[in-house]
Amino acid sequence: MDRVGSSLDRSLLLAELLRQAGHEARLARAPLAPAVAAELLAKVRRFRDLPLGASTARRCSWQMLASKFGIAAR
Repeated sequence: MDRVGSSLDRSLLLAELLRQAGHEARLARAPLAPAVAAELLAKVRRFRDLPLGASTARRCSWQMLASKFGIAAR
């Protein structure tokens, strides 16, 4: 809540929350070329700006979001 956690702290927390919700979660680390990083960051920014009110959240599915942002969904 105080935004003191590192990126690893946040990643571990997210992974555990996903596991507790019944999803598989794995952490990965890899270097990204600047162009790839910029493309991914642009996708995350679009996702962040989605209005996720209760009715919108019910209508959204992981597959729909993955398709919208060009991410492989399983």
